[in-house]
Amino acid sequence: MQDFCNSDQYYDNKGFCLKCAQCSRSEGLRTKCFADDCTSREILTSRGTCQKCPSYQVPTKNPENDSDCGKLCAPPDCSARSIILEDGTCDDCPAWTKPMSNSRVCGPDVCGVREKLLADGSCQQCDEFTRGNGDSTQKQGQYTQCLPDQCS
Repeated sequence: MQDFCNSDQYYDNKGFCLKCAQCSRSEGLRTKCFADDCTSREILTSRGTCQKCPSYQVPTKNPENDSDCGKLCAPPDCSARSIILEDGTCDDCPAWTKPMSNSRVCGPDVCGVREKLLADGSCQQCDEFTRGNGDSTQKQGQYTQCLPDQCS
């Protein structure tokens, strides 16, 4: 009498059930096992199906498992000057900005009156007797030079 195989099993040539390999499942007639072909934004699950990674994440190798099966969804490893886009790719921030706290948008730090904005989006303290100044040197609505006040 033939065994009844589950969805993670297939029939061998004698009618006995054998377990499918990890990350695969049996097809309808249970005569062979297969796995779905995943896109670059999906991971292969232990059941042989594809699962889309959430926004701002990409399939990443699992340090405990080097195969395609067992990848994890995780944020990409972007450079310190890049943000993570919704599709999981990295994008460099333009000059005078930097990644904000969530690494999803670029913007400058908000500089104080005695600071100037640097090209990397951070602020630098002005020297004594100077402050952020120079109408023609503004970037992102902030001063990029430290100048003394003009006395009249």
